[in-house]
Amino acid sequence: MGPLWFNHQHKGSVLDEKLIEFPVLGEPFPIELANTRYGDGDNIVDFVETQLLFEAWLLASPTPGKRKRPARWNRESHLALLAVRDSVAMLINAAVDHRVPDAASITSINHAAQGCRFVTELRWSREGPSSIDHVHGKSAFDIFVGQIAIETIELLSGPNAAALQRCQSEDCWMLFLKNHPRRRWCHNSCGHRNRQANCYYRARGLRYPERSDHNASTR
Repeated sequence: MGPLWFNHQHKGSVLDEKLIEFPVLGEPFPIELANTRYGDGDNIVDFVETQLLFEAWLLASPTPGKRKRPARWNRESHLALLAVRDSVAMLINAAVDHRVPDAASITSINHAAQGCRFVTELRWSREGPSSIDHVHGKSAFDIFVGQIAIETIELLSGPNAAALQRCQSEDCWMLFLKNHPRRRWCHNSCGHRNRQANCYYRARGLRYPERSDHNASTR
């Protein structure tokens, strides 16, 4: 993975003196969330494995969207967020691999989506009609998780689903939206390393080994 890092100094906690680094690409929030679970098989790195890391990542996230982050949550809530994150990652990877995901991840996202409900209200002023959206739910946390689930459903069932890709660098598992027909890498750094490797093999009269199909994620 290339140096795709967002440096964040987390204030007001035991992490005050530490500079935390998270991989970010500026992708839609569900993709950024899925990328916090990096790797495959036995080689998984969890960038938000603790509650404090998850809180710091949310503050560092470059794509807040319309989500209102809950002011605080407990360990139980953190585990619930991790479960939703894992489902998001499984579903997006399944879409990239053109396979049907396991039923449990679909059920998990659908259940989370029920945690919030949007109501659109008509307003009328001298300037004319307008609308305002209200979000309802049992708690701020349920609304937050529900909005993540709804965004994931919209991403997977919308026009951008066909553009979901996994980085083609042999040692990178980052997901992204392919916003250009020739884009193969999550970041320029991965493309640069690949070109360097190709040059190395060509200079020695060797053929650069084809990457194994890690479009077949086990996640």
